[in-house]
Amino acid sequence: MKTFGLSHRERAPLVFVETARGSRADDAFFLICGPSARARELFQAAIAEFKRGSEIRPPEEYMNFLKATALGMEGGQLEQRLSFAAAWVRAGVCHWLTGGSYLMAHVSREGYVLRLPGSSGKVTLGDMDRLVATERSHFDDVEDGMRRRRERGDLEAILRSLASERKLGGAMVLEHRAGRGGLPPGPARREPARAARSRSSAPGGRPARGLRPSAAWVFGFLAIAAATVLILEWPLAGRANRSRVEEVSEPREVSAIGPDVGTAESLATTVSLRASFSPVWTKKLSAAVTSSPRVVRGRVYFGCRDARVYCLDAQSGKEVWKCAVGSGVGASPAVEGGRVFVGTYDGTFWCIDASSGKALWRFKTGAKIVSSASVASGNVVFGSYDRNLYCLSAEDGSVKWRLQTGGLVWSSPLVVKGRCYFGSADGNFYCVLLASGEVKWKYATGGPVYASPGGDASFVCCGSNSGAVYVLDAQTGSEVARAETGREVRSTVLVEGENAYVGADDGTMRCIRVSDGAAVWSFKTGGATRSGPALEDGLLFVTSYDGKLHAIDVITGAEASVFDAHSQIYSSPAVADSKVYFGTNDGDLVCLNVARQGERE
Repeated sequence: MKTFGLSHRERAPLVFVETARGSRADDAFFLICGPSARARELFQAAIAEFKRGSEIRPPEEYMNFLKATALGMEGGQLEQRLSFAAAWVRAGVCHWLTGGSYLMAHVSREGYVLRLPGSSGKVTLGDMDRLVATERSHFDDVEDGMRRRRERGDLEAILRSLASERKLGGAMVLEHRAGRGGLPPGPARREPARAARSRSSAPGGRPARGLRPSAAWVFGFLAIAAATVLILEWPLAGRANRSRVEEVSEPREVSAIGPDVGTAESLATTVSLRASFSPVWTKKLSAAVTSSPRVVRGRVYFGCRDARVYCLDAQSGKEVWKCAVGSGVGASPAVEGGRVFVGTYDGTFWCIDASSGKALWRFKTGAKIVSSASVASGNVVFGSYDRNLYCLSAEDGSVKWRLQTGGLVWSSPLVVKGRCYFGSADGNFYCVLLASGEVKWKYATGGPVYASPGGDASFVCCGSNSGAVYVLDAQTGSEVARAETGREVRSTVLVEGENAYVGADDGTMRCIRVSDGAAVWSFKTGGATRSGPALEDGLLFVTSYDGKLHAIDVITGAEASVFDAHSQIYSSPAVADSKVYFGTNDGDLVCLNVARQGERE
């Protein structure tokens, strides 16, 4: 799958791709929604209802739900302001639905664009090898161009030209390669996907390593590995063309506000720290590493989308053990009491012996797990896409309690002094008692909460897709302060002293004063920043979708050093013994040495 259109600095279309697993391994679904507020509401509702428990809905039922939801938002008519396109492919049959300014087509091997009539229906793919969703205003140009050229590769050239010259607002091409049913033979493994946006709105193609499908899959997608993590707003692309990485990266912008830490004038006179990165080792894997590593007693623990949990020697990078867990791992492991706790995409939560890699117990939830666990007082707490927050016994995995929310729980819980804080896609931020699961308070943020909180017994901070970071009283849930970002906040918040550090989808890492929400400084990366920062010895380490690790002076907000990994990075960095560890979407676990240079005056 490839996307074309608006750059990551604008209100870009939202894209969701899901390839089903298990008994319905021949399924594939995609949805593209425009940048309007109503389209984004539809997108959020679509994600929340894609699965019921552990079961993926039947295509007809889901498309009817999607159509009813869209019609309900528009008073019975799919108008221009709610623009979207959805398609569900199963066993060579495509169920499709469009609204507003989007149209769907499928493309024959000869290069013809065949427009799908009306707003919904189903069609047998037969010898078709591509599905196209594009804006109505550009559809004729695509159709005419394909009929003139009759070459498969020209479709991308046409869309790329429209995106660059005529400011195409959003388009998507999905290519399927099948190994049975009369469709074209496919590859033995899933190919990397490419999606890109540039500052001129002309996309580039940079591949990112993908996942290994089961033999039963009939659809291989050209989709970035992160597309299956749900609700992605494609900000930048991955790896291959190094010069293009520099081309799309925005200049480093640092602004400083706030008298406590320093005004712009006082910060300008403060000598910023400098640092340098040098590679120590890299562990190459077959799938994306979006899980954030944990470094404990000289070992590095992390999950991978190749359906394994790994333990490496922190100094050499040599593999100590790996444990097969049956499904991809996007959550970050918790390591406590000689055990590793982590959830997987098939909804199973695992407890693994930290020394040997032997599985000790497992627990099955009703849906995907990307929430990272917290361990406290013999309890392990985590969320699931089945809308529940679970509390299990760390010893044997027995259920102590579960709390159902109104939306999926992506947020990783924070446990402080017997209280557990977390967010839900229902838009609420919760405080519950660790001992019982009793809700002490909840705060409505006005948007889904996928971010993970930070804080202490006095204040707790959390971001929201409402475009703000909230500082709440940890005991009462009353709002102390808020900082507006203007874009979705999915980054984990790091609270240190009087300040909170958090990234946002606009690519900005912000330092916010907890007492009043005032900005102390902000640092602009070249892509969405959804990972959590790490702080060590006056340096803030930040990874970004621009494919780089940034070291930022925690006082001035100036860049101390940067390392280009040439791949999107979702994984949060871990720092230990003057080394930084992080994963990449291209399937690398990277270890860098950090040398701090100079002292602050």
